[in-house]
Amino acid sequence: MSLLLCGFVAATLTACGTNPSHVDGNGKSSAPVFPALKDASRTEGSYVNVENLRKVVPGLTKPQLYELIGLPHFSEAMFNVREWDYIFKFPQPGTTEPMVCQYKVMFDDNKVAQSYLFLPQSCAQVLNINAEEGATAPVVQKRQFTDVTLQSDAAFDFGRDTLKPEARSSLERFTSQLASKTVDKVEVIGHTDRIGTPQANLVLSQQRARAVSDFLIAQGVQPRVIQAQGVGAEYPIMACEGAMSQPALIQCLSPNRRVELRVTAF
Repeated sequence: MSLLLCGFVAATLTACGTNPSHVDGNGKSSAPVFPALKDASRTEGSYVNVENLRKVVPGLTKPQLYELIGLPHFSEAMFNVREWDYIFKFPQPGTTEPMVCQYKVMFDDNKVAQSYLFLPQSCAQVLNINAEEGATAPVVQKRQFTDVTLQSDAAFDFGRDTLKPEARSSLERFTSQLASKTVDKVEVIGHTDRIGTPQANLVLSQQRARAVSDFLIAQGVQPRVIQAQGVGAEYPIMACEGAMSQPALIQCLSPNRRVELRVTAF
C-alpha cells in the first residue's frame, strides 16, 4: 500500500524522497552522488552571492538555506528529501566565461543541513578569495544582487492574485531603480501558506508570480530575463504550530504568503 501511495503522489505532485548518496541519519555520506548537469530543472544555474554562500554552515534549516542560496536547481522530491543539488556559476577575472560548479547539501534525520560539497572540489576556493587578492585582478563587470520581498497581505488580498495599489507603487519604485542597470536575471518566486490543498496553493503561488512578472514587463523589464515560478507552501518562514483559531492562524502564517524577487544586474 505504501508503494502504491508513493507512486500516486509521484504522478500527481513529484517523487517520494530519494537518497542516491545514501545520506545517513547524521547528514553524512561516504559516497556522494552528484546528478548530471543535463538533468537539472534549471540547467543555466545561478550566480550565487558568495557572501551568502560563506554563511552556509552545518545546522541550517531548509528555509534558512533557501533564503541564503535559493531553491535547488534539480527536481528534488517533495517528501523525505535528504539532499539538495545546485549549479553555481562564478565570474572569472579576465574572461567572460564563468566557472561552473556543482554544490550539494545533505540533511540529517531532523531535516537540518549538516554537509556541503563542491564538484569539482577546487570550486571551494571561491570562498577563500579575499579583498587583497581581488585588488590585483583584472577589472571585470561586477554583478549586483538585489533581494526584494512583497508580503502577500500588502500585495494581494487573502486567496487572491490581483496586485494591490501599494504593491504596484512598490514595484514601480523598484523598476525605476533598475532603469540605469543592465539586468541579467530577475527571479520571481511566489509562495503561499499551508492553508488549503497543495495543488490549490501551487496554482495560487504561480498566479501571483505571474501577476508580478506581468507588471514588471509592463514597466519595461525585458521578458527574456524574467524567470517566474510558484512553489506553493514548500518554503515556509513561520511554522505556527499548536492549536489556534482560523483568523489567528491566518495572521500567524502571513509571512509565508509572499512573492520574492531576486535580481542580478550590472
